[in-house]
Amino acid sequence: MAPSTISFLFLLLPLLNPASAADTLVDTCNQCAATNPNINSTLCVSLLSGSVPKNWTTPPSLSDLGALAVSVAIANATAAFSAAGKLLESPQESAAYGKACLEDCKGQFDDAVSRLEDSVRAMNAGRIKDARTWISAAAASSTTCEDCFAEKGDDFPLKKESADLAVTLRISLAIAALLDG
Repeated sequence: MAPSTISFLFLLLPLLNPASAADTLVDTCNQCAATNPNINSTLCVSLLSGSVPKNWTTPPSLSDLGALAVSVAIANATAAFSAAGKLLESPQESAAYGKACLEDCKGQFDDAVSRLEDSVRAMNAGRIKDARTWISAAAASSTTCEDCFAEKGDDFPLKKESADLAVTLRISLAIAALLDG
């Protein structure tokens, strides 16, 4: 076959591939759910599909999906950081929930954002073990925040934000594990 014919066939390859970004996303979420019983495949697809860049016209790589999942986790950690800050701004809320715990949580969620940003850089550089370490460290930040309130016997005012972050961290770790596989 002539070199120009081979080049032409490579150009057509993406058009001949029936897989789409959505198919790849569903397949990846199904694999994550199969390896971790705490991951709901439908929720995984829902969370990630809302963040898929519009310029993904060809199926994304597993690495692309890993970075996407961590980006969603960054958004959730940022939301938790903001929620802790808003509670701190209100003297009544701050007193009701314990100013020290809220300040600790704000710092923990800020650290989680930094760790997750580090994990995206590591993932993009192919350092998957490093990415997994940073994602796990972000998960520990959320747990540390919750523990502060539990130790005082107080209700945890950031349950929703922490739960949202936990879900996206589990998905991020599962995709990183598939990459590390």
